[in-house]
Amino acid sequence: MKWLLIFLISPCMAFAESIRGVVINVIDGDTVILLEKTPEQMRTHRIRLEGIDTPERGQDGYEGAKKYLEKLIWGETVTVRYTENDRYGRILGEIWHGKMFVNEEMVKEGWAWIYKNFSASRKLVSLERDARKAQKGIWSDPNPISPWEWMLLTAGAVQEHFRCGLPACSGSKMAGSGVFALEPCQGHVSGLAR
Repeated sequence: MKWLLIFLISPCMAFAESIRGVVINVIDGDTVILLEKTPEQMRTHRIRLEGIDTPERGQDGYEGAKKYLEKLIWGETVTVRYTENDRYGRILGEIWHGKMFVNEEMVKEGWAWIYKNFSASRKLVSLERDARKAQKGIWSDPNPISPWEWMLLTAGAVQEHFRCGLPACSGSKMAGSGVFALEPCQGHVSGLAR
């Protein structure tokens, strides 16, 4: 009986703390600034939506993800349930607006990837699969690139920039973005040979 009681209580104890406040800024599709008002003081917190990742600035889908999150919670009072901070000092948490679980909503509407290594939620996996099938948000692109892959590509692209200094090919998704080609095309190769 004692073990059954511990098992039933443990999901409720998954989040050690919660804060409530107004979302005063949406940084991107997975990070917001929350203003917490207490009788003693007002504090701001940088909140990172736990278990999901959205396109980075300069990446396809960035504006859509940011605007959708703004539509959901900018200026709204929300509750954040959390247990820890990430390596950048942001609170990693679940954001709730009333009964709406915002992290799930971002995945459901196709504006976020789930972190499969950090989320055991079958519901998130199912929501992402459904959003992909329906080609919602980022999934409307036939070949979306996850933010973690995009960051690796752009890190490599910067190295290429310093090596050859030639911008990405005009046919590239990155053309005109200030990002440079990882693999020089024939034009780049012949340009380097001159």
